[in-house]
Amino acid sequence: MDSFSINPKVVEENISRIEQEFNVKNIRFNNWHVWNAVKCLLAGLHLWSFDSAGLLASANRKTYSVFNRDTSFRQNKLFAKEVGDNLLLAKEKHCLNNKYDIVFLEALDSLILNENGSSENRIFQPIQDEMSEFSQLSILPFDNSFRKIKFERDVLYYKKPIDKFIPNNFKERNIRGLKELFFFIRKNKLLCPFSYDYVDRWIKSIFIRSDNFIDILSNISPKLLMLTSFYSSERLAAVIACKQLGIKTAEVQHGILGPNFHNLKQFDHQKDILPDSFWVWGETSRKYIKPVKDDLAPEVLVGGKLDLFSYKNGSNREGKKIKNIVFIEQYTHNHTKSMITKAVNTIIDNNLQDKFQISLRLHPRSHHLIEKYKDHFSSYTFFDIQETTSKNIYELLNQAYAVVVESSTVAYEASFFGCKVLTYGENAKEYFSEAISKKLFHYIDDYKKTVEYIVNMPEMASDGDNDFFVNCKGQSDYNLNKLKEYII
Repeated sequence: MDSFSINPKVVEENISRIEQEFNVKNIRFNNWHVWNAVKCLLAGLHLWSFDSAGLLASANRKTYSVFNRDTSFRQNKLFAKEVGDNLLLAKEKHCLNNKYDIVFLEALDSLILNENGSSENRIFQPIQDEMSEFSQLSILPFDNSFRKIKFERDVLYYKKPIDKFIPNNFKERNIRGLKELFFFIRKNKLLCPFSYDYVDRWIKSIFIRSDNFIDILSNISPKLLMLTSFYSSERLAAVIACKQLGIKTAEVQHGILGPNFHNLKQFDHQKDILPDSFWVWGETSRKYIKPVKDDLAPEVLVGGKLDLFSYKNGSNREGKKIKNIVFIEQYTHNHTKSMITKAVNTIIDNNLQDKFQISLRLHPRSHHLIEKYKDHFSSYTFFDIQETTSKNIYELLNQAYAVVVESSTVAYEASFFGCKVLTYGENAKEYFSEAISKKLFHYIDDYKKTVEYIVNMPEMASDGDNDFFVNCKGQSDYNLNKLKEYII
């Protein structure tokens, strides 16, 4: 049975109609406004697959992490401490008892391995470096695979109990306004594949977990918590806990903003499930979160991607005999192999082996596929995956001739470094519509014809038209100081 996905624009329009025609402010639980939690579910529909009957189908999304592979590193000795219903674990004993200024709520798919075998968070690290005068702690949930992760900073793991075994402090049994919302959605035939019971349980699980985070964060006493992907139930729970404890929260942009971030509003700064502020990379993202000046919108700090400034020191691609075409894999897709096969065959059929190299960079969650790709393309000397996947992304882009991407922020990074950018697919039409219209990016209907197009690709506009990233270090410093004001 064929499956299909939903265009993000359709998801945005679906949510906008609900917000315009239904009083979402009245959806409340435990005296909190919870529309933004419901919105997080509905806003993620473009990431799901649906069967021909419109029912949720398997998305076939890989969740394998680079840290799941065999490694000689094992973190067998851990100190432990019970806090409420949680078990806290740390390699260094002081991490269990010290107080910290900033807590970073880690996400596994943001971690990368360094050459020395240690890991760092590619999203947080630039901010951690710029705020090094403050004490910092990374926290993340524990399972056995995390024993293979080696950090060079203070880290605390929390072993969370199963929701149903945790006592709750609910002041009311039902989520006010939720039944009325479902009636409105069905009456107007709007998108919502989730049942009422599913949404009800999901929201209540957020509040159950928030009690756990209150215990954990009370033990650490930070002044600021930084996170990415606020729309997961785990992170929404952390946001609730922080607001109850008077801890400021800041979401850090980690990719292209999807419908979860579109036109955000909070009805009560202290009783709404949204972070206090959003650190974004440029004006494009600010306008998406906050299209117009609105007192109900959260604070948006246009601080940029801080590590870009140190890498843009002139291109290393000039004068290279062989032009490198870099394909960016995304772990939610299953067409990468056929796309690379077609690209490789095109190079051979047109005798371009001495002019072009085909390189594939895997998503961090797909690193376990490196050997399979190497075996499949082992006879082609002009194909690379090992170095391309492990190399610093900015060093790679500073040398690349062209980048092929569907819906990744690498497209904007490549443009920032002066690469030719070729996009494809329905998501690209939506996410990159402005860049395509400005001729910053090129769009192709058939991804199997990428090499033919790149060989004859016309000139592109200057990356000076790209407002996806802040180009002014002074603006970044100004917004960094605003983050620091949360702590001082």
